[in-house]
Amino acid sequence: MNLVRTTFCIAMLAIPLSIHAQSNAPRMDEPSVLRPAGYKARYPASKPAIDRGRQLFNDTQLSTNGRACASCHVDASSFGAGFKQPYPHAAMNSKARFGVDTMNLDEVIQVCMKGPMRSVPLEWGSPELTDMTTYLLKVQSSGTM
Repeated sequence: MNLVRTTFCIAMLAIPLSIHAQSNAPRMDEPSVLRPAGYKARYPASKPAIDRGRQLFNDTQLSTNGRACASCHVDASSFGAGFKQPYPHAAMNSKARFGVDTMNLDEVIQVCMKGPMRSVPLEWGSPELTDMTTYLLKVQSSGTM
């Protein structure tokens, strides 16, 4: 009887750990925050792409918590000193969190989508990711939003 009770208790203790591990595990149907192997970034500096990127930057519907990128980044100076450096460079504690020395701007966007925005990373190569990255590259080069 004691063995049955012990086995039952161990099993009951393992359930929350299993659920916690599953809830924090990356979902296989979600894009990764890091560029997929062989990904070719194309960010056209066209006015329509920049304008669409600006709209997305201010769009709260990209998140699950009512935030837009602009909720945290209200002007170009709110990105921090690292934003002014050409990408790729060390960002978002890249080595400790993701095992990479440097990150590209589109990867940093993906981290914010998953973290502060509590959403799913954008599809790699999607118009949304392309336009938002194009817009932020423009902001980075001009220093203004």
